[in-house]
Amino acid sequence: NVCFFKQKTAYEIHERLVGSEMCIRDRFDLSNNKLLKIPNFCFEMKKLKILKLSNNLIKYIDNKIIELNKLEKLIINKNKILKLPDIIYKKKELIELRMRDNFIKVVSPLIEKLEKLEFLDLGKNMLRKIPSSIVKLNNLEVIKIDMNRINYIPRNINMITNLKVLDISKNNISKLPPEICKIKTLNFLALSYNNMRILPDNLGDLINLEILLITSMNLVKLPKSICYLKKLRVIEMNRNNIVELPKNIGNLNKLERFELDGNNIINLPNSINGFKSLIELYISNNNL
Repeated sequence: NVCFFKQKTAYEIHERLVGSEMCIRDRFDLSNNKLLKIPNFCFEMKKLKILKLSNNLIKYIDNKIIELNKLEKLIINKNKILKLPDIIYKKKELIELRMRDNFIKVVSPLIEKLEKLEFLDLGKNMLRKIPSSIVKLNNLEVIKIDMNRINYIPRNINMITNLKVLDISKNNISKLPPEICKIKTLNFLALSYNNMRILPDNLGDLINLEILLITSMNLVKLPKSICYLKKLRVIEMNRNNIVELPKNIGNLNKLERFELDGNNIINLPNSINGFKSLIELYISNNNL
């Protein structure tokens, strides 16, 4: 049961719409309106599992959200939200929380209470740090905290044992904890537009990694262990300061796209002929 309201203002969405039929809806989409707050009638929809409110003008989340006992997915991207209320951390049924492109500055350590959470997107906010308690969310599969002001990642992030996607690009991170390379389930890692001159030596322990994005990071070299990432399909490492590639880089025989534009590479190792699956190679603006 899906209900959509498109292109209407908050004043045009009348509460009389919430009759017995409306209250059995389990999905409700109020995206792309001009809502200043979450309409009260939403909180009467006791069977609601998915609530979408993206691209509105909402500044806060009403405490009445706690009344939606079955809510599993809350999607409020591109609004004006300044903070996450503590009440949100009591929504223990949440499996997906998306609040990209708001003005959130702080995430409470209480986030550890969202034990069922699988998908967290707080990208493009104003966060300066992520609480270390996030590592207790063992069901998390996706973390997107890109385009913030974060300067470090919790050291024991490897405790999130089901993590598949980690996007921390466009932050102020200068060093990646080596523990991150112990997350055996990780298949997507985006680090671009941070200021890390080197990557952990044990990068090669990410045995299931398929996509590695490390553009514009001031990198001066790649760890030799990158050659052990046998499942890698994409590497984007444009605009760094890399002079040479590891001599066994050709061992990445599943690599399909390799982007090296704008580095200082002076020659390519002979092993590059081992790229059996390579479709796209970009290597302009180097010193070959």
